[in-house]
Amino acid sequence: MKQIKKLLTLVTFVLALGIMLSVTTDAEAAVSKRAAGAVYVNPMSHSYTDYEASSWTESEDWDGDGKLDTYYDWDAEYVDEMEWKSVLKMRVWPNYDASFNVYFGREGDYISDVKVNKKGLTAGVTYQTNSTWSEGKYNCYGTITMIPQKAGTYTVSFNVRKADGSVAGSYKMKVYASDYGVYKQAKLGSKVVYKNTVKRKGTTFTEKYKSTYKVANSLKSAKLKLTAGKGYKITGLVYVSYNAKGKPVAKKVKNGGTIKLSQQYASQNYMADGRNTKSLKMYTDVYVSYKDKYLGTYVKYSVAKRHNQKMVKCVSKDQSGKVTTSYLPLEDTGYGRKNANFTFWRY
Repeated sequence: MKQIKKLLTLVTFVLALGIMLSVTTDAEAAVSKRAAGAVYVNPMSHSYTDYEASSWTESEDWDGDGKLDTYYDWDAEYVDEMEWKSVLKMRVWPNYDASFNVYFGREGDYISDVKVNKKGLTAGVTYQTNSTWSEGKYNCYGTITMIPQKAGTYTVSFNVRKADGSVAGSYKMKVYASDYGVYKQAKLGSKVVYKNTVKRKGTTFTEKYKSTYKVANSLKSAKLKLTAGKGYKITGLVYVSYNAKGKPVAKKVKNGGTIKLSQQYASQNYMADGRNTKSLKMYTDVYVSYKDKYLGTYVKYSVAKRHNQKMVKCVSKDQSGKVTTSYLPLEDTGYGRKNANFTFWRY
C-alpha cells in the first residue's frame, strides 16, 4: 500500500504545454469489472492521460538572471477504461438526438418493447450486434436512440430478451431534456458577457448565443455572476490572473464575487534557446464549480499546493459515481489556460 501511495503522488508538471494533468488518487475507486452474463445499460467510459513518471532537473541559466532554470521530463500513457456499472439517468438537448448502449450478457440477447412514458420524446432501437472482437472478447450490444421535441423529464423503458424470447431483464432510463447547460447567463459587473436564449413555437425553435469576453483596459476588477441552468447549482468560482508584477495569482470566490483581472502579460520561457516570450493578450481565466441535482454529478475547483507549487485543483464526479482529481498549472501558455469556462482578455 505504501508503494502504491508513493506512486500516486508522483510529480505531474507539463507547464510548457499548459494542459490538464489527470492523476489517479486514493479517493478514486478502481473501475468495476465486467461480470459474465450480466447486462449493462449506459456504462461510462473513462479516458485520461496517466502521468506515471515525471521529474524536473536543473539545467542552465538560459535567461541570464543568475539562476538555474529547469526543464521537465515526463512519461505518459493514454488510458481508456470502461466502468462496468449501469447508469440509468442522463441529460439530453431538446431537438438533438442522443443515444445510449445496452451491453448484453449472452449471445442472442436483444432489446425489445421500447416505450416512453409521455409525449415529447421518441425512442427506438437503431443498432444491435452479436459480434465478437478480433481477440475473442464478447462484445454484443444494442443502441437506443432518442429525439426529444421539448424540454421535460421522461422515462424510457425497455426489455432485454434472450434468444428464445424470454425476458432477461427490464430497465428504465430517466431522461432529463433541458434547453440550457450549467449556466445560461454570465454578467461581469453590469455587462452581460455570455447569454444563451432559446425560444420555442410549436415544433420550431431558435437558439441564440452571445459572448463578449474582451474587457476594457481600465477595468481592474468586477463581480462575476452566473445564472444556472435548470437542475444545476453554481457552487463557486476560481479565477487565475496576472498581477502588476507579472506573477500568476489564483483565488476562489463565491458566485457573484469579485474577480481581479490581469494587469500584466504572461511571460514564458518556453523557447528552445531559452528566450523569454510574452503572451499577445492579458488573459484572466475562470473555472466554474457546480452540482447537478438530476444526475448527482459535480465539479469542484479550488486552489491547492502540489509539490510546493500552487495549482488549480479539480475534483469531479460523473454519473457512475467515479471521482477524478486533476491539476492545472497556473502558468499560461500565452493563449489562455485550457479547460477554463471563461477567458477574459484585453491588450
